[in-house]
Amino acid sequence: MRAVVLHPTTNERGGVLNAALTHAAGLEAVGVNVQFWTASPAAADVAASIGLKPILAPPIRTTYGPVLSKESIRAGLSFRDVDLVLHEGARPRLWAQLFWPGARHAVVFHHTKIGSRRFYSHWLALSSQHAQRLRLERTYWRKAPKVEVIKNGYLPSEPMREIASAGKKVTIGTLARLTDQKGLDTLIDSMGILRDKGIDAELRIGGVGAAEESLKAYTDSANLSQNVFFEGWVKPAEFLSKLDIFCLLSRVEPFGIVFLEAMRAQLPVVATKTDGALEIIEDRQTGYLVPIDDPVEAAHRLGELSKNRNAIAAMGARGAAVAEEKFGPKAVGESILGAFNSFGAQSG
Repeated sequence: MRAVVLHPTTNERGGVLNAALTHAAGLEAVGVNVQFWTASPAAADVAASIGLKPILAPPIRTTYGPVLSKESIRAGLSFRDVDLVLHEGARPRLWAQLFWPGARHAVVFHHTKIGSRRFYSHWLALSSQHAQRLRLERTYWRKAPKVEVIKNGYLPSEPMREIASAGKKVTIGTLARLTDQKGLDTLIDSMGILRDKGIDAELRIGGVGAAEESLKAYTDSANLSQNVFFEGWVKPAEFLSKLDIFCLLSRVEPFGIVFLEAMRAQLPVVATKTDGALEIIEDRQTGYLVPIDDPVEAAHRLGELSKNRNAIAAMGARGAAVAEEKFGPKAVGESILGAFNSFGAQSG
């Protein structure tokens, strides 16, 4: 069986890139022969490092570009009789149909935007909640789309951490683009509540984004500069290894691969009740789910964990097991094949 995964952006990092790589790796894990097409040199390098077959094709950022590219035409013609084409973005639909007309094509929803995904009839959501909403939409042909749920996973790596000893200041961390969507102002408010309760904890924020300066100013205005630290762009595994608790209080989160990365690092996760978190986190087992924009409840759960090293260790161990069992490469690949089977693909 053959499949093509198309990642039509030049992003060097981020959730969509990681998801595209985990989808390709998942299909490989269940015995599918996969080509990973990307417009990103960084993505091509990572793909090669984990044993995938990358095709670096910058023109796939546009609808018609690859049809005019000798390299892309050569690559497409060399990989024929493709059964599945997984579109991580909507742009390459026309030329992908020309290259692989006999394949079943489906587009992934990494976020809530629909846009030109309406040109497709087969839609892939990353959570059951999002899938339910997508089933109420229509394609450009005024037809109800066929919607299935697939999984994101984690890239092969072994983030480890040292379990904190009693008496050590608890380190809470988050890793995200610094935007309003990620609810970092709520998390900073929670840190203020923990300080006022006398809980000795610090927050380390990894990531960059448009809201960085305003968040730093917000931190200063709350007199939390001794408790909250901005670390810029970090290497996820190294960053997570220094934490005791992971917390992300997003207002919108379609999935959240970072939750899986934190769980694999044996960290309990405190997160808001967004689509992705509800799909991944087992409340009170691998962490806590709290309401959106509720710094008091978030602080309450963070405080509970900060005072209980045994709970940190138990939830972290459970989280690592859940990540491996439910979101490992084989589970991801099986979910994709199941979705394509429901769309009528012949995957054996």
